[in-house]
Amino acid sequence: MIATRRYIILLLAFIISFSPSICAANAGKIFKENSGAVVIVNTYDKKNHPLAQGSGFVINSSGIVVTNHHVIDGAKNISVKLGDKVLKVENVINDDTQNDLAILKIEDGDYSAVKLGGINDIAIGDSLYVIGSPQGLTNTISDGILSGIREISPGKNVLQITAPISEGSSGGPVFNEKGMVVGIVTFHLIKAQDLNFALPSDLIDRSLASGQEMIPQNIVKPLSETVTETKSPAKTNEGSFFTITQSYASGGSNPNENAEYFFMAGNYYRKAGNIKKAIESYRKAVRLDLNHAKSHFALGKAYNYLGIYKEAVASFREAARIEPNNPETYYQLGTAYMNLAMYHESINAFKQATTVNPGFAQAISALGLAYLSVGDKDNALRQYNILKDIDRALAERLSGLIKSR
Repeated sequence: MIATRRYIILLLAFIISFSPSICAANAGKIFKENSGAVVIVNTYDKKNHPLAQGSGFVINSSGIVVTNHHVIDGAKNISVKLGDKVLKVENVINDDTQNDLAILKIEDGDYSAVKLGGINDIAIGDSLYVIGSPQGLTNTISDGILSGIREISPGKNVLQITAPISEGSSGGPVFNEKGMVVGIVTFHLIKAQDLNFALPSDLIDRSLASGQEMIPQNIVKPLSETVTETKSPAKTNEGSFFTITQSYASGGSNPNENAEYFFMAGNYYRKAGNIKKAIESYRKAVRLDLNHAKSHFALGKAYNYLGIYKEAVASFREAARIEPNNPETYYQLGTAYMNLAMYHESINAFKQATTVNPGFAQAISALGLAYLSVGDKDNALRQYNILKDIDRALAERLSGLIKSR
């Protein structure tokens, strides 16, 4: 018994003495693999005077960089320092004021990139590592643990971390033990020791980050910039006209700026080809009226267009909750699920569309394709038999797909 106790004590002493080495090894490995993808973000005013400095990280080899919104807020010019190179920011792909997130596009190149994880890739008590440039000290690594996941508003969580951060760390990546980015440093409470926070990396729009659907901009125009008295009439789906008189980013109190106003503004931007601005407008509409079904639906279609399918699903589900008898909503929801390879969910959505409107040919055809995706030829054939009396062209196309499987 005494020998057993001595063995346990010696074993514990060994583990305790050896643990720092393990942590140091993890930190060294993560730093070596990822420091080449961590950047310094510098911003300037219209006279090219420095405004702010923060951190960021590359998430795509073509040069997509993530940082905080507050790092670039108010900037007229932005540059990124990667190693010894200073690179120009060509576009602001996404500037999300609500989540303090910004996605930038730097000059084309072949860059090292981090691996993205999510909130499900870390648990409270796990070790984590932050690489950033606090006080301008390039590529500094610190370590700590995930001490909590805090809900700061309905459906919005932040990671509470103990890794030291300071001015200049904002926008830097937070890594788990596997070297995956699980968070983005966002703010800390100066008067409270070890109360540091990070955004979950799930917030990063992976479709926008792919660089395939960038919204071109000749100059950086942060959302905080005010646009006033712009006379831009556009016809909405309802056939009415509207005039954008004041940017909602300016915080004005125009009594006409209600959910319908921003829905119409979103339609204007969509028709003008500015999907980013359309999304901003639709988001504003649903914040003003959570039950504005048209805006939820339009937001879902905009997300689908950009390939942001998870957000599209959420928007279409909200639209369906508000207006449960709109077959088009279920059809679009099913399409978003299909793009996520969530075939059983898409089957349920397409079924709902055909229940509301039994003659909805596109939904019937899509339901057949969804059945084929899960290997259910019998049900796919049933959809063909229904479809052939409604839309012969779609029926023949579905038949060809059934035969090819």
